[in-house]
Amino acid sequence: MAATVTMSHDYDDAPRRVWALATDWACLRRVVAGMATFGPLPDTPIHAGQTVRTTVSLFGLPPALPYCIEIVEFDDEAMHLKSRESGSISSWEHTIDVEPRNGGCRLRDRLDIVAGWRTPFVAFWARIMLARRHTPRLNMLSQFQGSR
Repeated sequence: MAATVTMSHDYDDAPRRVWALATDWACLRRVVAGMATFGPLPDTPIHAGQTVRTTVSLFGLPPALPYCIEIVEFDDEAMHLKSRESGSISSWEHTIDVEPRNGGCRLRDRLDIVAGWRTPFVAFWARIMLARRHTPRLNMLSQFQGSR
């Protein structure tokens, strides 16, 4: 069984600034806080071909399960990223695109999920998690001074 979850958020900020946040490992940790807790994540920038072996726990509760994130596409110029992730789920493919729009930008997330009989539950949780990322990103953008 498979499911696709898509979500878009509009930002009144420069596309490059939003892209920089969306592709920063430390920012990932912050935007999923309370929903998921990652083990070690790289200090280096995200790049194509990168494979990260870490752990993840839902809601920060034990057990922390092995988790693998493979960056299969990364185009900094086009502001496009695709990852293939696996662990306790069979497959979680995440695509992120940032596109200029009306003086700001739109960030689009797409998740393609395969988790067997758990797929509808994982998709429900993923929809909530994607929606909850927006407010922390807005807060970080108000504090963010750097750019890529």
